[in-house]
Amino acid sequence: MMKAQFDEHLAGLNDELWEDPEFAPTEEALYEADEVKDEGITFVRASQVESLTGDDLAVFKDLIEPSDINQGELGDCYLLSSLSCLAEHPDRIRKLFVSDQVNPSGCYGLIHCKDGQRQMTMVDDFIPCKTQIDQTYPCYSQAKGKELWVVLIEKMYAKLHSNYARIEGGQPYETIRDLTGAPGRIYLCETTKDLWKIILNADYKDYLMNAGINASENDNYYHD
Repeated sequence: MMKAQFDEHLAGLNDELWEDPEFAPTEEALYEADEVKDEGITFVRASQVESLTGDDLAVFKDLIEPSDINQGELGDCYLLSSLSCLAEHPDRIRKLFVSDQVNPSGCYGLIHCKDGQRQMTMVDDFIPCKTQIDQTYPCYSQAKGKELWVVLIEKMYAKLHSNYARIEGGQPYETIRDLTGAPGRIYLCETTKDLWKIILNADYKDYLMNAGINASENDNYYHD
């Protein structure tokens, strides 16, 4: 159903470049209203970002691996750590995309879950970038290779939360739930009895696991 919906939308674009009217490439997509703005960040089409394209533009190239991800200037390590967990089983990453094919319109459909129901969100390929010594590069997350899957998932998650600023700081189990629909829970080292047995049991059952620490005593989020 979602594939048919996406294909119909894409066909209606007639290969023309698409700009998402619900998440336009403006400051409102980057910041909260009262937030200090970084004047060096601009939105650039993925096809115009050399570090993403190389010889050609692709959603995936070669293998999908947990070590494929680079964090940029955005504090969303919990999200990227969750993607690393999912990447241990590459099909789990591929299932987040309605189609893994690049298209001339720069329009991509991604899958997520809300209240246990799979839903599709479409994003364009305008990426937050900076320019240094005449080279434009994504200033938030990206894959280590010349591929789009990391920047597109991050953009989808930012759109779901209204802007990129709102996805700074979070809990990995919530992100995995949002992406896959799978339930999760947190175990605290200082209060959980037999934690190592719990970890071994979860590993035996091939559960997704993530570990993190608080940056400070007053920090409500884990840094992975």
